[in-house]
Amino acid sequence: MAIYHVTVGRKEYRVEIQPGQYKVNGRLMDMQLQQLNSNGLYLVERDKQKVEMLLKPMDAGRVSVVVNQRHLMVRVERNSVKIRNGRATHSQDEILAPMPGVVVQLLAVNGQAVQAGDVVLIIESMKMQMEIRAHLPGKIERLSKKPGDKIDKGEVLACIRTSP
Repeated sequence: MAIYHVTVGRKEYRVEIQPGQYKVNGRLMDMQLQQLNSNGLYLVERDKQKVEMLLKPMDAGRVSVVVNQRHLMVRVERNSVKIRNGRATHSQDEILAPMPGVVVQLLAVNGQAVQAGDVVLIIESMKMQMEIRAHLPGKIERLSKKPGDKIDKGEVLACIRTSP
């Protein structure tokens, strides 16, 4: 699954993309996206409506979008890490990779209760292994990776659902 944070003006959206499935702010979107050419022209089909969009990557995560004769400048940031005023932020329930590396072992499973400090998984970076621990108590809601997966710094490794 690819996760993007998309900012249009003052509005922010969390977009999750899996093959054939799109979620915006956690809500499943019934839509199809088809690339029409290699110049950035796409066809979006949603609720029996079809709209063409022209996407042109700019610099530093900005994308020029033309849709319905409107021009928008959109900021797109990959993974769960968002940059605000030069600082990375993320959702409190996410366990993020502290450095690039490879997942070596999972020590928790989806639905498992964990306490703050429990080891959830082990990663390896530069031939050194690191235990990745839960930072709060709750249940593992989603393990995003499996052993052998390569990871980037700041990438979501797991999510913990806390009890209300």
